[in-house]
Amino acid sequence: MINDRQGFRESRLAGTIGSILLNAMAIAWQMARLLIVALLMLVEPILGFVLCGLAVVGVIVSVILKFSGAAPKFPFWSAIAISVGLYLAFLVYGVVVRTLVPLPRED
Repeated sequence: MINDRQGFRESRLAGTIGSILLNAMAIAWQMARLLIVALLMLVEPILGFVLCGLAVVGVIVSVILKFSGAAPKFPFWSAIAISVGLYLAFLVYGVVVRTLVPLPRED
């Protein structure tokens, strides 16, 4: 009977310690996520300007060089693919930011 009581106390203690550690890990994750989101949000306007700007300039230059005939061996489809890839990279960046930002609660 004494051993049963000691086992119960030990299991309760282990549950309490596990609960405290789980809560500490959850708080640490929330703090890390907040820091990551803050940094990503600071970089977003610059990154958007650069990536989308390069994508638009790449498409415009590709179309001009293709139809003007100034550069007959210009890799048109490769340049268009790079431009689309730059735009898709910015879209993926936006998805990552939205994934890390918490949604408002509806209580």
